[in-house]
Amino acid sequence: MREYTTQISRRSDPPRIMIVQAENDEIVNEKMAPEIRDLAIRNNLEVDHYTVRGALHFECMGYKEFHSWVSAFIARCIA
Repeated sequence: MREYTTQISRRSDPPRIMIVQAENDEIVNEKMAPEIRDLAIRNNLEVDHYTVRGALHFECMGYKEFHSWVSAFIARCIA
């Protein structure tokens, strides 16, 4: 992940990153999202990090705020 984050941070137009973390994720280790966020920030990438309280991995997209997070993320990307 470190190499990938470094590579994309060197692009002329580096992307903004959105991370949605399920608090009770049974598939992805709970440390992974904060590690990716911190690594991206250290590489001067803009990051939107959201945590869905009480959610399992596949429940995030059904969270009531998910669609507004995605809409806001897209708006910030094209601004």
